[in-house]
Amino acid sequence: MNTLPMTAAGYSVLERELKRRIQGDRPRLIERLQEAIADDSNLAENPEYQGAKSEQEINEARIAELEDKLARAEVIDVSKLSDLDVADNMIDSIWLALRSPAGRLYNAVHVFTHPKGPYVLLSNKDRDRQDMSVVQARFVAAYQGTADPDISDRSDDISTTVEVAGGFTRAAIATAAESLAKDGYTELIFSQVHYHTQ
Repeated sequence: MNTLPMTAAGYSVLERELKRRIQGDRPRLIERLQEAIADDSNLAENPEYQGAKSEQEINEARIAELEDKLARAEVIDVSKLSDLDVADNMIDSIWLALRSPAGRLYNAVHVFTHPKGPYVLLSNKDRDRQDMSVVQARFVAAYQGTADPDISDRSDDISTTVEVAGGFTRAAIATAAESLAKDGYTELIFSQVHYHTQ
């Protein structure tokens, strides 16, 4: 089983959502199903039943996803990101997955070394350009960076960049992650760290 590194704040948000879905949404949906069956036992042509059943399936799938993530979670102290036994100048990239306050999932790849300079590559499969602009502005503020004015369509997502002329440190990324968590960003997961040894 692959572990899923995440911040304590990200873990807490997932726990709260799981509790809400199990203790609140699940009983509410079961009650809606029972009421719909009582109103019309012809389930194939009962729109209330069909709607509640669809919501229940979505809720149960999300419960399974949350249980899986929490079971694989490796809660990390973002301040320990600086404890990696690798110098900052040996790091190629740090990947941070996150969920925006609007509920959209993002990957934020912090590229340390690139011919054009360090940058953050933001990508989103939901293709929500408005939310992408909001998230990009938050990263610009976090790193005093420069936003790329274009949002690119790629095969399965959209992306944009934030140039960070001053470069990154692990400590700065940890601070930015903590700040994002305070601003309502959730599921902050450091998914990958790529580095070279020479």
